[in-house]
Amino acid sequence: MNDLQHRLLFILHYGCVEARLLAMGKQSEQIFQLMDILELIPKCIAGIHSEETKAYIEIIRQSFTEYKKKFPTSNFDYNRFLDIDKPPKY
Repeated sequence: MNDLQHRLLFILHYGCVEARLLAMGKQSEQIFQLMDILELIPKCIAGIHSEETKAYIEIIRQSFTEYKKKFPTSNFDYNRFLDIDKPPKY
């Protein structure tokens, strides 16, 4: 598994954790927005070396930036794990 695949898998996991917490608080709009972004990740993992994947990564990055602006109280910073911090090993 390469570094980008590892990052994307961790973000997918991280997003599932946030969605579960949001569901407990009945935050359906925020869950909907988050799932719209997360659904792009498996396609990126499957086609990790394609040019299309590079475009999707940029869409994901931009979408997470917009998500954070729309839901500033979210403690989950997805772009941090996409761009900066190494995600923890499983």
